[in-house]
Amino acid sequence: MDKVRTLEDVLHVLGYLVDFKLFTQFNLDFLPRLPQYDVGDRVTTALRDAGYAVFACPNTLWEPELVEMIPSSSSPLRHLHVDHSFDDDGNVIFLHLGRGIRKSSGDHCTGTMPEEWIRFVEEHLLS
Repeated sequence: MDKVRTLEDVLHVLGYLVDFKLFTQFNLDFLPRLPQYDVGDRVTTALRDAGYAVFACPNTLWEPELVEMIPSSSSPLRHLHVDHSFDDDGNVIFLHLGRGIRKSSGDHCTGTMPEEWIRFVEEHLLS
């Protein structure tokens, strides 16, 4: 849940799930409505306006201490410098690299870089 860019909290477009029937029923899209709404922000506000609840998983972007829930000895996810989202049982269910375009252009140089992300995927997901 992004609590910085808008007056009302909105879900980050990259990691949300929405029923496509609702998406089409309310004629939603991912287009920005700058300067108030960035890409996908309007989906969160439109669903709330229609009376739907919006839920955000606990994540390390807003609660960095949650990384401690990841076992350091058995999980390579613990030391991957990305945003981790957790399910109700404390399992990592989503990873977000963050600043992908700015990192790939060299304008942002902190956290896990694209090359490290690719190496991680090759070693731990594709092997």
